[in-house]
Amino acid sequence: MLASLEKNSISLAFFDPQYEKVGDVSRVKDYPLHYQSEYQIIQILKEINRTLKPSAFCLLWINKEILKTDRVSTWLLQAPKLKLVDFLVWSKDHFGFGSYFRNKGEFAFLLQKNPTNSKKFANRAFPSIWEEGSVSDKKTKTPPSKAFFLN
Repeated sequence: MLASLEKNSISLAFFDPQYEKVGDVSRVKDYPLHYQSEYQIIQILKEINRTLKPSAFCLLWINKEILKTDRVSTWLLQAPKLKLVDFLVWSKDHFGFGSYFRNKGEFAFLLQKNPTNSKKFANRAFPSIWEEGSVSDKKTKTPPSKAFFLN
């Protein structure tokens, strides 16, 4: 899909890669998500880099296990025009089942394509921690609402 978009044509990209094999983190073996290899993740980030307008943003969702590794820095070395400008936390009211999913937070790196420009943040009330309860259930049509509150 990204390949069909023109160069420098989008202002914001959301990327929530399936970077873990579901069978490695859950007893549910027939979960419908497909694992994305390091190569695939890097290729998607390169396409995001190509399609983002100058100074535009990418929100890269990660889990806490990724924070313990150098995987994100390895990915970003392959898309050198994307720079880390902020770290965001989504604080959820509920957590999942199983030891791997017992997190009440999700994490995202806010990446900006060169040239980085802090003046793109017109709303200075933009917090780095988002509370799940801050979005009315009536305003969202389907879970999860993680991208909704950024509108």
